Amino acid sequence: MKDPAKFPLLHLPLLAIKEVLSTLSPLDVVNFSLASSKSKKIAKHFFNQHLKLQYTLWMHIEEELEVGIYGTEEVYYFKLISDKTMEGLREERKLFKYSEDPLSDFKKYVDYAIETFCWPVSVLHFDLGAFGAQNTSIIDWLKPHVEPFTYFYLHSDIASDEYVPYFLNNIEVDSNLVLGAKMSDNFQLVLPRSIEVLDIFKSNFVTFDQLSSFDCEYIRLCNTKISNQELNQFFKNWMTSKSNINLQTFSIHIENMESLETILNLPHERVDPGTVRTFRRYKRPFHVAGGIDIKRDDDPTKFPLLHLPLLAIKEVLSTLSPLDLVNFSLASLKSKKVAKYFFNQHRKLQYRLWVDIEEELAVGIRGTEKTYYFKLISDETKDGHREGEKLFKYSEDPLTDFKKYVEYAIDTFCWPVSSLHFDLGAFIAQNKSIIDWLKLHLEPFTYFYLHSDIISDEYVSYFLNNIDVTWNLALNTKMSDNFQLILPGSIEKLVIDQSNFVTIDQLSNFDCKIIELGNTKISNQELSQFFKNWMTSKSNINLQSFKIHIENREALEAISNLPHKVIDPERVRTFHRWYHPFPVTGGIDIKRDDGKIATFFIEDDMEFLNLVMITH
Repeated sequence: MKDPAKFPLLHLPLLAIKEVLSTLSPLDVVNFSLASSKSKKIAKHFFNQHLKLQYTLWMHIEEELEVGIYGTEEVYYFKLISDKTMEGLREERKLFKYSEDPLSDFKKYVDYAIETFCWPVSVLHFDLGAFGAQNTSIIDWLKPHVEPFTYFYLHSDIASDEYVPYFLNNIEVDSNLVLGAKMSDNFQLVLPRSIEVLDIFKSNFVTFDQLSSFDCEYIRLCNTKISNQELNQFFKNWMTSKSNINLQTFSIHIENMESLETILNLPHERVDPGTVRTFRRYKRPFHVAGGIDIKRDDDPTKFPLLHLPLLAIKEVLSTLSPLDLVNFSLASLKSKKVAKYFFNQHRKLQYRLWVDIEEELAVGIRGTEKTYYFKLISDETKDGHREGEKLFKYSEDPLTDFKKYVEYAIDTFCWPVSSLHFDLGAFIAQNKSIIDWLKLHLEPFTYFYLHSDIISDEYVSYFLNNIDVTWNLALNTKMSDNFQLILPGSIEKLVIDQSNFVTIDQLSNFDCKIIELGNTKISNQELSQFFKNWMTSKSNINLQSFKIHIENREALEAISNLPHKVIDPERVRTFHRWYHPFPVTGGIDIKRDDGKIATFFIEDDMEFLNLVMITH
């Protein structure tokens, strides 16, 4: 008998658990997920698929290590400390954690947050002087964890000529690089790729040639040694499209206003000081009174989409379907980075994947209302063809291309797989290798539907031994009569359409909340024993709904031999069946020894009769 004093939080309906999780701060969500393997799976599932709030990580690798978790308005901090008396202390949105090895524990926390919740790193503050001897190993660890669009702030009071190049050669930086590090006067800053924003606080080392090579949209230099004559040549090169053609904003320290006479010794136009114009300076409106204009010689008909401000690109991406978003991201490395960044950080709509491994392979991308399909075909004439929300792609090796598409969607956009339809007869010889591949990409809360017209004992067992299934498993596979279905753990919902192999012993061992059996061989007498075992808490104590195909209404005799109560046929009660309200007229009630009630009724679905049991 269950202890009535216990409150089984993790046995609540998923919708109720979601409501609980939605009240937690991100620090508490992490702590909840660490409580057990099941709580981790639940927290991961709901955060990735159901919760609207998007969090990002702010990493501070300073003398005091901390991880910030940023939502829409507030930042929560997990701080590693050496003062044991502050272990577990809370100060508003800060949680302090004592550690004897702060750097290792910092890495573990970041690894866990990224792996479990798919929170991207959006900010990195890195003091290159805090862990000098470990800088290269820290950078090696950072490499797989930071996105190109992360805000990178590197600073130090030590000469960092060695560490800055190692960082830039190993970390992909596309968006924002701020250098506050001390560099030698002859340091050569080589940017491996274009960077949107480059801000150098100590730019004593930056020469005219280095400045001309920076492919950036925004450049700010402080404490520079570049002369007025060199600045004049820099602007001339820009006017003739010889350098820095993507530059949108440039800011540099000058000694005095007289410097402008030398700098602006080139064709220009002075604007009336009473004229106020509004420009954009790093995404923000910026008012300028008067000023001096110069003009570049480029072709006005060109429209560099990827050189637009990020806000404008976001607006373009927000109009695309998920199929078009994937296609856009495939156009180039930069378009992939842009699409990945905006979808993971800015878009409200959560997509998820429906994976169909059938004779016709398809990947569904499900949003809030529509499902879009990417279908692999063998008809080359239909390559690229569109039909409504379907895109057809010709392939000479459909299974390989199918896997690549799924992997790309998960890696680039972090779209989880929420549904798998797997025909075990479509690729028989490759079933095990497909399952091995699926193991790396499926969440426990995926809806699994396995079907086939071939005897599938071997493949169903291999699937269940290798895939973590905790939510919804539907089996419509042909199985031998003596097949033993062993579920590795508890599953919320189990549906078996062809349950000829299921014995009373197997049924009694299924730890599920919902069980539905079709085409069963279980007798009325065995059903009676099954219900007796439930009434005495000997089996299936977590069962909430049970449905089984019966030949005729005489199956109710399985209940008549048990203590029961017949409900007035005119009385209508509303229960919940798989989270949905379900009205029941009349019925028969039985009671378990802990007080829980089960109501039975006959369900006629035109083709079959089903005996249904709902607990409440």
